[in-house]
Amino acid sequence: MHSFLDAKQMARALRQGLADRQLELSHSDCLELVALQFGFADWNRLAARINAEAQPPALPPGWTLTGIGRGNAYRAGLDPDLPGAMHVASTSPNDIVDVDEFGGLMRTIPAAPWRGKTVRLGAELMGKAVERGAIWLKLDAADGRPINVANTPARGDFGWTGREVVMAVPETAALIRYGLQLAGGGEIWARGFRLEEAAGN
Repeated sequence: MHSFLDAKQMARALRQGLADRQLELSHSDCLELVALQFGFADWNRLAARINAEAQPPALPPGWTLTGIGRGNAYRAGLDPDLPGAMHVASTSPNDIVDVDEFGGLMRTIPAAPWRGKTVRLGAELMGKAVERGAIWLKLDAADGRPINVANTPARGDFGWTGREVVMAVPETAALIRYGLQLAGGGEIWARGFRLEEAAGN
C-alpha cells in the first residue's frame, strides 16, 4: 500500500500508464493529480508535508517501534508540539490504511521484580479519527511464549482520557511488554505512562 511519501513514484507510474493508453500528461500534472488523491490542494502543499516527514520523530528513551505496517504506513515517536507526549499516526491524510496493519511504540522490561504481584498500566490517551487504538500490556515466558495480553481499546475522536490495564504477573513471566498501538487509520497520542503495583496487592 502506498502512502503520500510515495507520491513521486506514483506520479511516474501514472504518467507511464497514461502514455501506454496514448494519453500524454506532464510529470508536473501527474504530481498535482496524486496530491489531490491524498487530499492536498496542490503539489506544493504535499511536497512541504513530505519534507516535514523526511526525518523520523525521536523515540522516548527505552522505547522501540513496533508494527507490521508495510512501507511508510505509520509514523511513531515523540510529538515535538506536545512535550512528553507520544504520537502514532497513519501517514495518509485520508487514512487509506489496511485495517490489518498497525504501528506503535513498545517498552520491554524484566518481569522478575513484579512476579507474584498484580500490576496496573496506566496512561492518558487522546485521539483523532482513531480506527482502532489502545494501550496494551503483555507477559512473555522465557522461551518467548505469550502468557497473557490485554488492552484498553479506543476509537474515534476524544480528548485526554485516562486508560488502564490490570494484570497478575505469574512466576513464569520473564518479560513485561507494554505500549501504544494504532491499527487502521487516524492518529493517537499518549502521555504519563506508568506501571505500578495495583492497590490492595
